[in-house]
Amino acid sequence: MASLERSSTKSIPPAALLHISPLSSTPSSPDPLASPKSLFPSSPSALGPPKNDLPPPSRPSSPPPYSVIDGYQRVVIIILVCAAGFLGPVAGNIYVPLLARFQTVFNASAVAINGTVSAFMGVFAIAPIVWGVFADRYGRKPSYFLSLGIFVLASILLASLPPKLATLYVLRVFQSIGASAVMSIGAATMADIIEPRLRGTYIAYFMLGPQSGPILGPILSLVASNGNWRWVFGILAIAGGIIYISIIVWLPETNRSIVGNGYGIRIKLLNRIELFHPASFTDRPPQPPKQFLRAITYPPVLICALISGLLFASFYGVMVKTAFVLRDVYGFNTLQVSLSYLCPGASLMIGSISSGRISDRIQAKKGQEHLHEKRLILTVPGLVLQMCAVISWGWLVHLRVHVATVIMFLFFVGFGTTWVLTICTAYLTQCAGGRPATKVALANAFRNAGAAIAAAVIEPLVRIMGLSWCFTGLGLTGLISLAMIAALAKWRKTWKEKFELAERRAQISMKT
Repeated sequence: MASLERSSTKSIPPAALLHISPLSSTPSSPDPLASPKSLFPSSPSALGPPKNDLPPPSRPSSPPPYSVIDGYQRVVIIILVCAAGFLGPVAGNIYVPLLARFQTVFNASAVAINGTVSAFMGVFAIAPIVWGVFADRYGRKPSYFLSLGIFVLASILLASLPPKLATLYVLRVFQSIGASAVMSIGAATMADIIEPRLRGTYIAYFMLGPQSGPILGPILSLVASNGNWRWVFGILAIAGGIIYISIIVWLPETNRSIVGNGYGIRIKLLNRIELFHPASFTDRPPQPPKQFLRAITYPPVLICALISGLLFASFYGVMVKTAFVLRDVYGFNTLQVSLSYLCPGASLMIGSISSGRISDRIQAKKGQEHLHEKRLILTVPGLVLQMCAVISWGWLVHLRVHVATVIMFLFFVGFGTTWVLTICTAYLTQCAGGRPATKVALANAFRNAGAAIAAAVIEPLVRIMGLSWCFTGLGLTGLISLAMIAALAKWRKTWKEKFELAERRAQISMKT
């Protein structure tokens, strides 16, 4: 018996003898004197996690792409919005060279026929604001669907109805309503699918469409002038119809307030037959507040709009007077005058691509604060170039220098103009507050208003001041633009902080 007790004592570890106190609530090891049930837990979870059950290594989550639309889908969308942007400028430029012929066809005075141009330009300046607000609120594709539908229908009626002056006025107004939307909606579409660091380059690509209108418009008018006058509107109806159907089939909704970075909400009627179905996987940003007046009164936005208006007024003044100068001073015929506009047209394309790429590179430099307002500082070279070119052009014509020099300075005028406009448009698509369509539409309204005013007053001013001093004064309006850029450079941070505070308050008030 004693030997049994000794063997039993030897089998008990010494450490177990130290944990026999009933007050010990957290023993460091199981009690071997306990019952078998306590030594073998009834559930595997009671044993705790196995020694090799380590948590999986944490993997850094990569941020989702800015947009799921890329590759060939992006290329197709850019081509579509670029082609749609072509319709507005070409609708105006194809019509103007044939005003004398329309005067005979419609049996109207020159003043009455010129009034159709004023009506078209007036609506073209105001309507984009309405379309911009609609596109920011309800989507890009519904805006294209309605606006291009109006444009195509008005063009078909103009090409088919009997020639009556009242009909011409009404349908040209509706044609302008439809054509006025494409510029602002196209720029907003670029903002939806192109990340900010590449925005300037792709806005420049998009601008090739609107900027080709002044080039192809006079050429197409020459083609139409050799046949029936109805082909002026027939060409617009055919081009608009092709673009309209293509957008319905191939363009997805891109408004980031509706679909986020992809395709999230289907608009059944408009998107049923589209070919692209990108999947969305990020939360959609909130719908912008309805108080869009806050966006269009943001000082940097107003500065861009005013610069666009002043710049395009001087540009359009030169372009309008060029036709008369080449005809009356240098003896050009209609075909030669139309071909001369290819030079400033080419400068618009070259300047757009150059400014877009350079502004993207400078904004993306390392070690600099990422401020979108840096783009606007780059407008200074373009403003100076355009100002000097406009003044020089007036004096060169006054001195009757060789026509090649005059046309060369038309290139500089166009290059400086598009350099500034492309940078301003890129900035408007990425500055604080969203609503890119509304902001671009505001700039377009100022731009078209400036063009309409310049076209109306340039001839009386030349008669009063003389050609050289008239364009000296027109060029010096660039000093106003430079002063506004200086004000932006000084107060941009204060303006941005105030605007963002107002935006947050507006969002909070909408939720409460």
